[in-house]
Amino acid sequence: MAFGKLQTVRMQVCAAFCWSHKIPVTSINVCEFVGATDPKSSRMLITKQADWAKSSKEPRAAAEMYLSAGEHLKAIDIIGEHGWADMLIDIARKLDKAEREPLAKCALHFKRLKHHGYASETYSKMGDLKALVQLHVETRNWEEV
Repeated sequence: MAFGKLQTVRMQVCAAFCWSHKIPVTSINVCEFVGATDPKSSRMLITKQADWAKSSKEPRAAAEMYLSAGEHLKAIDIIGEHGWADMLIDIARKLDKAEREPLAKCALHFKRLKHHGYASETYSKMGDLKALVQLHVETRNWEEV
């Protein structure tokens, strides 16, 4: 009997969360995740919520949820497409230098957005001297070459 009540309370809390974030409970199978304590299930739920936010034309919320779920590449794509350089800067600075693919995406978005200083910073962090020199040549920054 107590277990049934606990499940009901968990369902209500999860439904309230979805409602407060304007996520239709029917859009994700909430029952799969209710009571889940392992990080993988939590990440899956957050990713599904981010997918829903993206499809609902809520890109900033989607990007933030992807980041919290560890889906850096998806978040960077959204952030870069919208030109949110401040968020890109935060991400690039927080990522480990070994996370080359997300860092490279950040650098490409910085180049496209004409934030060459941040692109340079990101390439330096990655240790990608070839891309760094190429950036300085493309921007005719001869002192740095």
